[in-house]
This record gives sequence, structure tokens and C-alpha cells, in this order.
Amino acid sequence: MIRYILFVLHYVFRPRINRALESLTSSWNNHPMRTERNWSPIQMWTNGMLDMRNHELVGVADVVGVSDFNNLEWFGYDPQAPPPSDDGLSTVEVEDITVDLSYNVMQQLTNEVDPCEFSDSFGIDLYVKALSIVLN
Repeated sequence: MIRYILFVLHYVFRPRINRALESLTSSWNNHPMRTERNWSPIQMWTNGMLDMRNHELVGVADVVGVSDFNNLEWFGYDPQAPPPSDDGLSTVEVEDITVDLSYNVMQQLTNEVDPCEFSDSFGIDLYVKALSIVLN
């Protein structure tokens, strides 16, 4: 039972969350910054990438695909050093949810519930509708 609930949660809310994150990213990258002559972050980044004075910076070289592996000692690379410890805080793993739904149920779910459809209740109505389809 819990696997079906988690499946429907992912089915309905993952696309909604991703769409909201894309909207936030786009808004942030394109908003004017008063202290930077009203340039947006994307304008500042593009200008920095195109400025020839920055062509030797590691960040610029990484973006344009130029890597100089002859100077790894400048980057703190030590082949004899032990690997850094992993405290487990830098990653989040979400297990895939596998449920056995019939073809007809999946077809009905995709036909009747569009996860990105407008909702006055932040998608809760879509979740309840999808859950009723999956559990019946």
C-alpha cells in the first residue's frame, strides 16, 4: 500500500516541483541586479566568459572544455593521499519506486491526471484523483 502512495506522490508532485524550480532558476538568472548596473546574473556570467582577461581561469577553461592536466599539483591533486572522507551529507539518494500496475491503470492515470495541470489546491486534488485511480 505504501509503495502505491509513494508512487502517486512522485507521479504528481515531481513534475510540479521541477517546473517550479525551473521557473525560480529562470527568474533568478534574468532578474536585474541594482549593484551591477542592472545586469542580470546571466548577462554577468556571459560577459565574464567572453572577456579575454578571464581565458586562463579554471572555471572558464572548464566551461569551454580546455583542461590542462600538466599542472594538477596546483589543484591539490596528490595520488598518494588517502581519499577524502564522505560524511554522507553531500548527496541525497531517492530510491526508485517500483509498483506493478496494469497497462489499463497506467493508461487511465496518464489520460486522466496531468501532473502539471493547474490546481487551486497546489496539486492535492490531482494527488487524490491519481490515488483513487491507482488504488481502485
